[in-house]
Amino acid sequence: MRRVGNLLVGMAVLGLLALAAGGCLLGTETIGSGESARTWHGGKLTRSYNLDYARVWDAASAAVQEKRLEVEDERHDALVGHIKFRRADDITGRVDLENLGAKQTRLSVKVGAFGRDRDKRAATTLMDAIDRKLGK
Repeated sequence: MRRVGNLLVGMAVLGLLALAAGGCLLGTETIGSGESARTWHGGKLTRSYNLDYARVWDAASAAVQEKRLEVEDERHDALVGHIKFRRADDITGRVDLENLGAKQTRLSVKVGAFGRDRDKRAATTLMDAIDRKLGK
């Protein structure tokens, strides 16, 4: 029994090392600078906008539709918003918005479970579509 426990602990450690080596657990990357800067951290691409929350929400919702992503859940109020979607290859993702007040909105895009390079590319593609809708 103890041998099985040691094996499971060893496998968990190897799994965490693999995630860290893939950039999933360690590091933050800033992409761009100034107002258009984006941050990639923990498998999530985040950007702040100097725009009204309602305008960013409309752009995010329209971009998800434009990319023909299957919307599984879409909810928002005056403070936060969430769009959960599924791609044609069955990978899920979400767009999260937060109203920071005074024409300040934070938007995050997460695609996939682990934040691999392909997930980062997909999140970037969706955020680029949102930016185009906002004229950025």
